[in-house]
Amino acid sequence: MIAIPTGPVGLLCVRRTLVNGFKAGAISALGSVSADIFYSSIVVFGLHSISHFLLSYKIILRVIAGFSLIILGAHGLGMKIKNDELLVKDESKWGDFGSTFFLTIANPVLIFSFSLVFSAVGVASFKSLGMAGAFVAAVAVGSFTWWLLFSKAINFIHKKYYRLDLEKINRVSSIAIALTGIVLILTMF
Repeated sequence: MIAIPTGPVGLLCVRRTLVNGFKAGAISALGSVSADIFYSSIVVFGLHSISHFLLSYKIILRVIAGFSLIILGAHGLGMKIKNDELLVKDESKWGDFGSTFFLTIANPVLIFSFSLVFSAVGVASFKSLGMAGAFVAAVAVGSFTWWLLFSKAINFIHKKYYRLDLEKINRVSSIAIALTGIVLILTMF
């Protein structure tokens, strides 16, 4: 439930899968999963000082994330994609991972979302660090499995229906990503 690909990170993973192939989508998803693991650890292990620190920089993180989304959206709008020339590039693995990790981490409100979900499953009743660690590992495996299946499905759909208009999909997702960045910045005021 935590890893359901929605919002700008989900759109970014979809776009990267369609444009650059399954590997790029999976690596992008791994960035988001890593951020989920980070926030899960904060909630499960009760690292109040880290969550307080991140929340104290919420505005700065939000501005950086907003501008990053605007830049990613503008970059996507500038891309020229032809349906007969799939752009498969392996040189941006760290960029794919880092951008989705950063965009997910830049949303410290996830700590509260995770807290609500985790309290519903009884995280507070864990009696040992081992149980807490096993729970975080389960979140990691579940999250990565979901994102992997999601990227695989997008890649399958793209291969099966190769005539998808990648230019239009890229344009729409790029606009949505950029608009999300603008809304993120404007809603601070």
